[in-house]
Amino acid sequence: MAARALLHPFFETLVPPGFLALVKTDSEKPPPLLAHRSSKWFILTTICVAVFTDIFLYGIIVPVIPFALTTRVGIKDLDVQHWVSVLLAVYGAALLASSPLCGWLADRSTFRRTPLLVGLLALAGATLMLCFGKDIGVLVAGRLLQGMSAAIVWTVGLALLVDTVGQQEVGQVMGFVSIAMSVAILVAPLLGGVVYDRAGYYGVYYMAFALIILDIILRMAMIEKKVARKWEKEEEPVNAPSPPQEEKVRPPTQRQDSWLPPPDSVLHMTLSEKKLAKKWTIEDGPPPPEIPPPEDLAAPPPDIPRTK
Repeated sequence: MAARALLHPFFETLVPPGFLALVKTDSEKPPPLLAHRSSKWFILTTICVAVFTDIFLYGIIVPVIPFALTTRVGIKDLDVQHWVSVLLAVYGAALLASSPLCGWLADRSTFRRTPLLVGLLALAGATLMLCFGKDIGVLVAGRLLQGMSAAIVWTVGLALLVDTVGQQEVGQVMGFVSIAMSVAILVAPLLGGVVYDRAGYYGVYYMAFALIILDIILRMAMIEKKVARKWEKEEEPVNAPSPPQEEKVRPPTQRQDSWLPPPDSVLHMTLSEKKLAKKWTIEDGPPPPEIPPPEDLAAPPPDIPRTK
């Protein structure tokens, strides 16, 4: 946090206030494009560009150093190889000595972004010293700062990737980081020699400064996942338990004979018999003819005259 507080006044003198409003992460309001700036792919792109910048600046000056030592520093031709070896060795020594310390500080810092910005300042300072230095001591100091910056990128940057993607996707993101490193190793010496031959000494560092500016923009725009969760929790509404839905009771299906009277009534029996009779008539043909009752039973008894 102390390093972060020291960085803000420095950047306020270099960048417009509107840009600081975009990169600040300590305000109560969520910053613009929060979802994109804290996404996995944006953070992965930022770390890959940081690795590419570190390796590119390491390799771009390899074809330039021998000429810079003779024309700018005034080293004799017999001593050029000796000082080239020294400048390459001090980079590795600074990387070796700084990596454990950077890892220890990264585990105890609140945010990973602050060490990355400090490493970016070291890288910019080292590039300036290598570009404008005309003394062998300045060049050695620049290579030391460059090695320290590489230690921050490799320790803090990879730790940030693990924090972002988790252990399940570490292999995939490390593949992308390896691609960035391999491309930088491939193109840096080639571009350094070609640009030095075509555009001169400062043309090589123009490429370096352009890449550093891109790295500055990405590192300052990046928002860590754990920082973005603070605003995501505020924006997400509290999921209140939904009221239990009342089950709709379906009305009982009416039977086809629901128009009939109650079953215990005489009228129901009569109508039911008529309905069954109609059904039998349709299915089995006409009902059998009615047999008239016998005459003796059907005829009323004769009137018996009364006798006085």
